[in-house]
Amino acid sequence: MKGFAMLENIVSALLLGAFVAVAPIDGDIVPSWAQYGLAGLVVGCMIWRDVKREERMSEQIQKMNEKMIEMQTTTIKENTSALNELKSRPCLFSKK
Repeated sequence: MKGFAMLENIVSALLLGAFVAVAPIDGDIVPSWAQYGLAGLVVGCMIWRDVKREERMSEQIQKMNEKMIEMQTTTIKENTSALNELKSRPCLFSKK
């Protein structure tokens, strides 16, 4: 999953780089629209959408990781407590 997110970021960066590389320097929006038109708008929207999705997914993954660590820590504490309790009990199968 991590590699796929990295691949999406690379593709978005390459698209943005290609868009910037061919952008006119004069800064006038009308020639830019005439040159790029709908394709430029679509590429810009795709890059914006991908950035926002990555931000959401990063936040969600972080929350899930914290929850898993919390659950694992609780489970380990409970198991340790149970094993310590069992250790103090006599073994039923041992020879007396």
